[in-house]
Amino acid sequence: MSHSRTFNPLARWLLLGALLLAILGLAAPAAITHAQGPDPYLVVRNDGAVFQTPASGKLLSTSYKPVIAPEALVNESVGSKNLKPLGAVNPESVIGPDGRTQVTNTNAYPNSAIAQLEVDFPSGSGTCTGWFIDANRLATAGHCVYDPSMNEWATSITVYPGRNGGTAPFGVFAATNWYTVNGWINSGKTKYDYGLIKLGSDVGNTVGWFGYGWTSDDSFLLNRNSNVRGYPGDKSYGTMWTMKGRIKQVQKTRLFYQIDTFGGQSGSPHYGKWNNSCNPCAFGIHTYGVGGKWSMNSSTRITKNVFNFLQNTGK
Repeated sequence: MSHSRTFNPLARWLLLGALLLAILGLAAPAAITHAQGPDPYLVVRNDGAVFQTPASGKLLSTSYKPVIAPEALVNESVGSKNLKPLGAVNPESVIGPDGRTQVTNTNAYPNSAIAQLEVDFPSGSGTCTGWFIDANRLATAGHCVYDPSMNEWATSITVYPGRNGGTAPFGVFAATNWYTVNGWINSGKTKYDYGLIKLGSDVGNTVGWFGYGWTSDDSFLLNRNSNVRGYPGDKSYGTMWTMKGRIKQVQKTRLFYQIDTFGGQSGSPHYGKWNNSCNPCAFGIHTYGVGGKWSMNSSTRITKNVFNFLQNTGK
């Protein structure tokens, strides 16, 4: 008895197609997975030079807490220029009763590592605050070094570490260079509002400096105790003021708090304790106050990009 077999032509072509794909799969090389490096991050210096910041770490511990010897004190007398605070999109704000207290012992660390800045622009002059991050570099707000509304760089920056009214305990220093990111220059968006100042002196070895860090864990920062300390324009000229408070709201690029501040404190360290090896440790750079959709004062959060900018710029 003979049997005849019939094949469905469609099934035959499907089978041949499957065999061909299997053969090609065996012959093809395995897919290669590439680690994704950081996006190029452009940093611009006040003379127009452009740099890229490489990737760095997550935490830079407080690595120099000085014991300030009496001979380190210059106690230079400085006149009061009574410059207006350098403004931002929104003025820094006193929320309810003023809870700030004056820092009278500016010689003591970490107060010594906070500086009043007198900044000259082609269109006028004003004051800000900065804080040392190593021997000769200070962090500050972007609008303290570049004004995107006027498309102009600061023309000179004078730095007074630990200033106390008419006295500059550690002397007066002229900045040699200052930097911000291309995003601030081109857009003026708040997430880019940060800058850096370079000195020709290693006075940071005398006054000390802050640590700083970044984390993508919002819960680490939410409700954390923090301080904002700097030079407000509504108090006696050149005096340092401070207030503590918890971080009330955490956004991707901003940290919000009900700590009282005022214009002139732009660029102040927003800091607290990260861990035992980074205390004081900055979480952000104070930049803005109440206004528009914001009901609290806020700092530019130290994100990975901000951290890399601070870690690598001006070295």
